[in-house]
Amino acid sequence: MERPLPQQANTFWRALTHPTRRQIIALLLERPRTTGELVDQFDVSRFAVMKHLRVLEEADLVRIRREGRRRWNVFNEAFRAAFAAAAEGAPEAATHPVERTLRLSAPAGHVYHALTAEIGAWFPRRRRPDAQIVLETRPGGLFYEGSAAAGTLLGIVTHLEPDRALQLWLPPQPADPLGGRSIELTLTPAEDGTELRVVEHPSPGHWFSLLDAQLRAYLAEATIP
Repeated sequence: MERPLPQQANTFWRALTHPTRRQIIALLLERPRTTGELVDQFDVSRFAVMKHLRVLEEADLVRIRREGRRRWNVFNEAFRAAFAAAAEGAPEAATHPVERTLRLSAPAGHVYHALTAEIGAWFPRRRRPDAQIVLETRPGGLFYEGSAAAGTLLGIVTHLEPDRALQLWLPPQPADPLGGRSIELTLTPAEDGTELRVVEHPSPGHWFSLLDAQLRAYLAEATIP
């Protein structure tokens, strides 16, 4: 049976895709802060910070407490255990991004097609061997197993450039409590194929090994239009 993935879960993970919002959450995990205090922490306008706070409030990650004219932004304690579990699993050395490069014999366009439209042909299933895997090719698009309404959320697309780049934000999973991982894939045409730069933050992650084995094998056998 597929695990439900309600709209609330989509809203929650979309709220965490932006680095500024993740920084706001980190500050609020320490203590409640007024909107003015948060604005002072960022080199952006008050309007921009307020916009990020609205997204976090809609996801129920942040709640508002008013005292006179002061607006206090408070982290929703219902989520603290999940964030603490993720933090405890992360060794200090794993907070830095790790960059590695794969050299693939296929053209960049073929590699990008395999990473997006054909990802279900090689990406391993987590729950059912016959489940579909879909990556929606747009910023904010979902990467999921099963269906968008009922399935397993694997990630969210945060950036993409056809035939050139793909970036994903991966939420924590029961088998991967670190979660919150950013994966950046950059494709550069080479004389004998494509150089695929893989940046994982934080590390260690399994994406480099996964791409080296599963994607490479798929490209060697597949006929991609």
